[in-house]
Amino acid sequence: MNNRVRASVFIMAIAALSVCADGPVSYPVGAFIHAWSICGPFEARGVLERVIEDEGALDPAEIEAVNGVAWKTLDSKTDEINLESAAAFGPHDRVVAFAFAELVYEDESDVILGLGSDDSVMAWWNGRQVLVQDVLRGVKIGEDQVHLRTRKGRNTLLLKIYDEGGGWGFAADLRPCP
Repeated sequence: MNNRVRASVFIMAIAALSVCADGPVSYPVGAFIHAWSICGPFEARGVLERVIEDEGALDPAEIEAVNGVAWKTLDSKTDEINLESAAAFGPHDRVVAFAFAELVYEDESDVILGLGSDDSVMAWWNGRQVLVQDVLRGVKIGEDQVHLRTRKGRNTLLLKIYDEGGGWGFAADLRPCP
């Protein structure tokens, strides 16, 4: 950790938002996202270390596996997604994983993505990077907030979550713009 470069970059983007598991799922604004496709874990020294060249282009509908690891469906009953649960990956340290959600909206609108992570996180909205937090922390719901623009139809949210040690997870929700 001593030689590691710490970055905390917040990139705001006007983009789009919506969610899907086995088929399109419409999430009301102000709701947590529970249905995810997840892929991992991959050994890493931090969230900034690349697993593949164009991580922001990952989409389970187009790429069945990442470095030989297949995507799997995770439908959480809680707002906080525990990546160390038996349904996800189990306990791991110094690894990253990807979480993908497809969201479908009937119209364009402005929303806030509320995101908490344990530890570091990167986020892409419709393939465009909108957040990088290279930090060591526990999940705090809504700790990071990103203004997004939904588009009519399919929207995608891709997260890359790093775990240094201890707990590993995240929470993501969509809120109306104030």
